[in-house]
Amino acid sequence: MDPDASFPASLLHVPGVSTKPKEEMRVLAAGGKHEAVLHQGTTAVNAGATLSQAQEHIIAERNRREKLNQKFIALSAIIPGLKKADKASVLGDAVLYVKELEARVKALEDQNVKRTVESVVLVKKSQPSAADDDGSSSDESFDAQPSQKPFPEIEAKVSGKTVLVRIHCENRKGVIVKILSEIESINLTVTNTNVMPFLGSSINITVTAQIEEDFSLTVKDLVRNLGSALS
Repeated sequence: MDPDASFPASLLHVPGVSTKPKEEMRVLAAGGKHEAVLHQGTTAVNAGATLSQAQEHIIAERNRREKLNQKFIALSAIIPGLKKADKASVLGDAVLYVKELEARVKALEDQNVKRTVESVVLVKKSQPSAADDDGSSSDESFDAQPSQKPFPEIEAKVSGKTVLVRIHCENRKGVIVKILSEIESINLTVTNTNVMPFLGSSINITVTAQIEEDFSLTVKDLVRNLGSALS
């Protein structure tokens, strides 16, 4: 047989051995290397992203702890009599202090509800009667010196910083000015005044005022001063 004779391609194929041209084999090899490089790059990017997320989490947790510590420091500064500065002691004493404050608020509210309005009334009668000057009663009346006229009738009430004065007196010239001047002279600030005629010859005067810091009279003294101003 002639050694240079050509054999069909099917007879030259050996199982498991590639018969692709060399150029094609080089292209495939280059492509495989490129895919390997891409895979390595993707793995590196994913690892970097994971590391960045972990660092962000650590920083966020550190900031949260710093803020929490600052809050504990601020809380410990307003708790009276704090002996220990650890977090458990601070929280425990804070709970007790809040309960104490709640009890104080409730006591003040109950005291405000039960507080009576101090009231004094001055009336003139034809005959004198005994007057109680100790000023201990929250609602009392006393008589002025006997007079032919039943005027004036003066009532004063005090609740907290507010004073209410009601006066029934003769409708004389300048009487309102006298009353307001006397009220302001004893460190009361007039906030409202109402005047109504009554039976032609008399008037009803209602005055609301606020107590100033220098006010030091009792309600009975206030009524007496107004009675003296009208006499």
